[in-house]
Order: sequence, then C-alpha cells, then structure tokens
Amino acid sequence: MNIGDKILKYRKLKGYSQEDIANSLNVSRQTVSKWETNQSTPDFNKIIPLCKLFEISADELLDECNVETKSDNNIINDDNDDRKRKFAISVCISIFLYFLAVMWIILGEDLGVSDNLNVSVFLGICGVATIILIYNGMVNSKQKEKYEELKEDKKVNKKVKMINDIISMIILIIYLIVSFSTMAWHITWILWVVYACIAEIVKAIFEMGE
Repeated sequence: MNIGDKILKYRKLKGYSQEDIANSLNVSRQTVSKWETNQSTPDFNKIIPLCKLFEISADELLDECNVETKSDNNIINDDNDDRKRKFAISVCISIFLYFLAVMWIILGEDLGVSDNLNVSVFLGICGVATIILIYNGMVNSKQKEKYEELKEDKKVNKKVKMINDIISMIILIIYLIVSFSTMAWHITWILWVVYACIAEIVKAIFEMGE
C-alpha cells in the first residue's frame, strides 16, 4: 500500500473530508486529492502534521506494504469501542433523568408543590432526556454507518434500516391518530421514546444474529 492509499484510508477512518485535511495543513483541497490519487506526494514538512492528524507514526505512513497492518484493525476497533461507550453513557444518563422525573412527581406531591409546576418540571426533565437519547442515537447511527462501510458489511444494516423505517411510520400514524383524538400532546410524545427503544432492540437482535 503506497502513501496515497494510506492517506485516503486514514482520512476515511477518522471521518475527515479532503477540505478538513487541506485546512489543517494549509494546502488546497486539490493538493490533498493529488496525494490520494498518487499524482504527487506530500512535502517533507507535511509528513509530521499528517501523522499527528491521523494519530499514527511516520513509519506507518511511509512504510509501503501490500497488507493491512495490525494497527489499522486496532484503529477501527478502538473507534468502534469509543462509539459504543459514548452511546451507552448517553442511554444511562437518559434513563437516570426519566427516573428523576418520576421521583420529582412523587416528591412534588408530598411536598405540596403546585400541579402546574410539578408537571412543568416533569415534562422538562423528560424532554431533556429524550433530546439526549435521540441526538446521541443519531450520532451513534452515523458513526456506526462509517464503521460498517469500512468493514464492508452493509447487508444487516440495510435490513435494520428498512424495519426501523416501517416501525417509525407505524409509530407516526399511531402518534397522530392518538394525539388528534385525545389532544393529549403532552403525553403522546412518549411514543417516540418507545420507538427509540424498539429501534435499539431491533439492531441488537440483528447484531447478535451476525
């Protein structure tokens, strides 16, 4: 594997665009493109900044080889482990906030807090928890897609996406019907929390079956 192929590979592993690399090294995007297509090679003073950007040694970048090195697999696995860890933390935080919201309702009644304030705080805490869950779910999904592209394994991901798209459509229909018929908009949004949980269960089932 020559230096151009390695620059392309490490750039994709880190999720950078050619524009990102160009801005970091004060070169044009066309220059980065020429490096990756082996039309030219980086100047010596760009080698070290490239290595720092990719978090690799100069030997890993400059040493030509025809097989994927062990460190390449470590980078992929480390990135994937970091993605899973961050998502797990966000799920734990969201669950904690949901429990906190329930506890507030219980304690608020015992302490004689007004109903309006009690419900407002409850909905506020649940809203923050839901935003955290959905946002990190979207980030996790994008990062996982990059990981799966690098592993060249999209078959399961496509099935999961198709199933989750169907589920989301069903949830949307139920949400609209129930919301308009009961006008309980302050409660029916919980259906989207249910959808997020179902989506994660579907992904887990397919991943276990790989």
